[in-house]
Amino acid sequence: MSIINDALKKAQKSLTRTEKVSDKNPEPPVFPAAPDAPKSHDGKSISNMYEKLHKPRVDQDKRTAAPKHEDEVVHMAPQQRSAKNWVKIALTAVVILAFAAGGFYLAQQYAPFKNIFASLKKSSRRSGFQFSNAPAKKRKYKPGELVLNGTSLIDGRMVALINDEIYEAGDVVNGMSVINIEMNKVELADDQKITTLHVR
Repeated sequence: MSIINDALKKAQKSLTRTEKVSDKNPEPPVFPAAPDAPKSHDGKSISNMYEKLHKPRVDQDKRTAAPKHEDEVVHMAPQQRSAKNWVKIALTAVVILAFAAGGFYLAQQYAPFKNIFASLKKSSRRSGFQFSNAPAKKRKYKPGELVLNGTSLIDGRMVALINDEIYEAGDVVNGMSVINIEMNKVELADDQKITTLHVR
């Protein structure tokens, strides 16, 4: 009730201020009001009516608790409210995290998103090279055919990939020995001739 009293007092003060200001400034012309229009009032009659209705009781002091008990009640109320606020905040955070985790799980299970997650995992790796568990399919070559698939430098030695197999200088391929390995070029020799293979 004290809040209402304070609000009414503020309203009365603002009305008295406007009356003082209106005394300094000339009033605008007043037009006659319609007969059904409500009559304006100064606000004092409302506050008097409020005071008549809500008079303080004389015996109210007998019903109040001891001062120590009142102090305890006053101090406990904000703590209870803050505890309730923390509980609400914690529950809200748990619910939001649960929804986020559930949404993430469902998005991974949904087929179109599986491709997106797979591409993100591939792009997040440092090197773009992936090892496969399945052995590489070997091409079928005709007997006696030699195809140079590539050359590389491994541990400081040049190696050649001929017919999907790795060879070093001095190894024998189909009865021919590897003489020289250069970038994109390998020289093979048998007893009669020297054969040069180029990368296709």
